[in-house]
Amino acid sequence: MTAPGERPWRDLRVLLHREGAAIALISFATFLGNGMLFPVLPLYLDHLGASGAVIGLGLAVLGLGEGLCGFSWGVVTDHRGVAIPLAVFVVGSVLAYAGLALLPAIAAALALRFVLAALGAAIWPAGRGYFVRAVPLRSKGLAVAAFAVMIASGMSAGGFLSGVIVERGGFGAVFWVLAAVTAAIGVAAIPRLRFAPPAPPAAGGGEDPAAAARGIITPPVLTVGAIVALVAGAYGSVLSFVPLLMAEAGLPAGRIGAVFGVGTAASLLILPFAGHFADHGRRRTMIGALAAYALAIAALAVARGFWPVLLATTLMFLSRWAGDPAMVALLSDVVPPHLQGRAQGLHVIAFDLGLIGAPTIAGALWDRWGPPATFGFAALLAAAALGVAALRIPRGEWRNDGGALSAG
Repeated sequence: MTAPGERPWRDLRVLLHREGAAIALISFATFLGNGMLFPVLPLYLDHLGASGAVIGLGLAVLGLGEGLCGFSWGVVTDHRGVAIPLAVFVVGSVLAYAGLALLPAIAAALALRFVLAALGAAIWPAGRGYFVRAVPLRSKGLAVAAFAVMIASGMSAGGFLSGVIVERGGFGAVFWVLAAVTAAIGVAAIPRLRFAPPAPPAAGGGEDPAAAARGIITPPVLTVGAIVALVAGAYGSVLSFVPLLMAEAGLPAGRIGAVFGVGTAASLLILPFAGHFADHGRRRTMIGALAAYALAIAALAVARGFWPVLLATTLMFLSRWAGDPAMVALLSDVVPPHLQGRAQGLHVIAFDLGLIGAPTIAGALWDRWGPPATFGFAALLAAAALGVAALRIPRGEWRNDGGALSAG
């Protein structure tokens, strides 16, 4: 997809100038929060007396909040630009983190997790949508990889910090740190955003939002959506129950946070290569990553002890992020440029459909049969994603040529 002599790395330098850098900073803050909450929230709910099913529901609530609001944020982004969604996210998140610190109850924790998810859904159309819209086709994989670097670096830092902060200051300290860091980043980044809508489509005004939404629901979009939902279901099931797997082995919170930190830090090493490979072949990059993803999760069904769990979880993170640039770039390929915010909103819906159902099922499996059934279920979801990619994506892939889809 990238012809000799083209300069995708130059496209990234332009992308990350001024407004792009501010969006990258807010994206980092978003995933610093997720990086802290993913290992901490299951332990926090367990500390408050929640069952395995309720702990799985904690991640399902994340999926519900993002899924309900992701497309709406996409519409706002396409019509009003990135500044309003990102500013609302920053202010609302600071208040929600403070609420988690002040209200130590299961119901409050779940409700505020929903609020954080609904606000955080803005980062996909306003953040990643901006990244894929601002570069030409030759660089979309690298642009998605650059955004994923913000995700992985934020989650890695959050994973490492979460265990240390819990051990030294308790759960409340995690939430106050997140409130303070998000507020500081917002103060630095929001003034650099333009409070203006993106350029309108060349065909003229008068767009019907309902017609635009229907226009991007195509077989290629539905295929990518199914893959994303299955990947997310497996991912959410693993993230919900790896902390409990390690806690059952008597490992301290610091080591649990280290597993998440190492996994996402390792992903930083492969993301640029994943973006490069995605720009030279979306389908084969995705299929290779999904095969490794299913195997890594299956290994968690039998892994016991710190080092086996660390290795299997790290491989899971590596393979999950290795396929992300190809999945997102392929989705962007088949949607017109002026609807990229909506496309990323659809990605959020697909991802969160996986998060809503799968972790809750995994929680019931955990309560009844323990780790082998829980992680075996997650591995089956990953294998199903591999099957859809192999069977439904044509070898020539898809392109959107002036609004008409074709295999390239």
